[in-house]
Amino acid sequence: AQAIPVVGGQTVQIPVRHISNGAAISALIFSLDYDERFLSFDGTDANLDRIPDAVSLKLPAGFNASVTYNANDAAGELDIFLADVFPPLAALADGSVLTVTLRTATVFAITTAAVAFAQNPAPSFGNTAGASVEGIVIDGSV
Repeated sequence: AQAIPVVGGQTVQIPVRHISNGAAISALIFSLDYDERFLSFDGTDANLDRIPDAVSLKLPAGFNASVTYNANDAAGELDIFLADVFPPLAALADGSVLTVTLRTATVFAITTAAVAFAQNPAPSFGNTAGASVEGIVIDGSV
């Protein structure tokens, strides 16, 4: 989502939406970068499911997910793998596949903080036939 309004010192939920444009996508692999000057992520996994509690998955049954957060990464990056890995592979429906909760810094001016798809590694998409599919990503902001 772009230009999500939020007050400094609050949390903001950032949806990541998938739009298939007719492709039967069964795998998404990407990294999200966020501007650590204005946004922070809590990597706590209190329920021990190996997904940080600040990430809410919205996947159909049968899909596997991995979300990796490295607190020492200077770029503020989350590495995300979402896929159906057992044939027959199911396609993701259009809509939100996950939501990331970030905390905003207290700032004294209107500021836009980027939440973008990393290009190294570049996002990748796979279809229900197990083939790579060309795709585009659109960055967001808070």
